[in-house]
Amino acid sequence: MGVAYAAQLHGSAPSPQYSKLGPSTPAVKGDVAVWGSGLSNGTGGAGHVAIVLADLGGSLQILTQNPGATHIGSMSKAYLTGLLRPKNLAPPSNNPIGSIDEVASPRA
Repeated sequence: MGVAYAAQLHGSAPSPQYSKLGPSTPAVKGDVAVWGSGLSNGTGGAGHVAIVLADLGGSLQILTQNPGATHIGSMSKAYLTGLLRPKNLAPPSNNPIGSIDEVASPRA
């Protein structure tokens, strides 16, 4: 899935691995958000890609590395091309699997 610009990622993502969702779909944690080339934040028409942490209504809380080092930020949904939702991710289970065979302590 090679692309020259971030804005091309939504259209090029392989369908077996990702559900391609439109920009009006509520985002969930773990979605890949893709903004288009019309984005006016200094991307030079390349767009932007980030991992969604939360949908805040008109914006997304994201894990992003641009500009600067990786950080948590927020970004408007304006120019959002869509979301890529990985198909192989299951929600975490709160029911651990396994057993405890022994518990020991060096002191009483």
